[in-house]
Amino acid sequence: MKKYVLIVVLMLCLFWHFIFKVPVIRHIYATPSETTYNGEVLDISIQHFTEPQDVQYARLGGYDIEYTFKSSFSGWARVVYVDVYEDDFYLGFKTEQALLDQFYDAVSPLDISLIIGETATDGNWQKISFTHEYRLLRSSYRYKDNPIYRHNEVGNVHVLPANISVRRGIDTINKGDIVFVKGWLLDWKGTEKFKDIEFKTALTHGEISKERYGGRISGKCYYLYLTELIVGEYIFK
Repeated sequence: MKKYVLIVVLMLCLFWHFIFKVPVIRHIYATPSETTYNGEVLDISIQHFTEPQDVQYARLGGYDIEYTFKSSFSGWARVVYVDVYEDDFYLGFKTEQALLDQFYDAVSPLDISLIIGETATDGNWQKISFTHEYRLLRSSYRYKDNPIYRHNEVGNVHVLPANISVRRGIDTINKGDIVFVKGWLLDWKGTEKFKDIEFKTALTHGEISKERYGGRISGKCYYLYLTELIVGEYIFK
């Protein structure tokens, strides 16, 4: 009997994931978009503020944070990876690092990795292998395939969703999809026991991080307060 129950549960999960999830999410959280992708060159526009912005406060993922908007961020890009962290859980005693990770993952529950320009053209991006491990995007390719790969056309985005609609919209994205993203790049930090934890966003394409991962130079990531997302013919905002 238990075996049949497990089979039924497994089948229901598969039906949900592959058949029902996207239509249900679109029905609940999206509306038809008046703007769709029309074949234009994929590019993200970053417009910096001319004046310093005030520090603001918000509660995201159950935590209070301070943040400062730095630039607007909008455009069409191709998605090569989506990584979700909000379902992570810890058993037993939580170390200081585990508490920090829990805080970070609650405020920014996912990453989306985007490519633009010639790197993102169809027939080229498929030659590049994109992998992702906790907040870090890696890419590699075979030199004999000779794809176009430009560092300033590849970006990893740590997303702070503006609301539940934007958050659920990301669940409808598949690798290779072309999406429209719009929001604000921001620096942010924790409060109270996390007051010493601070994150600063990249502000230009191809910006190099001061951190080294495995001794290698790495690109700096964007922190994006995402307010609008277009996937296919649907907008989440």
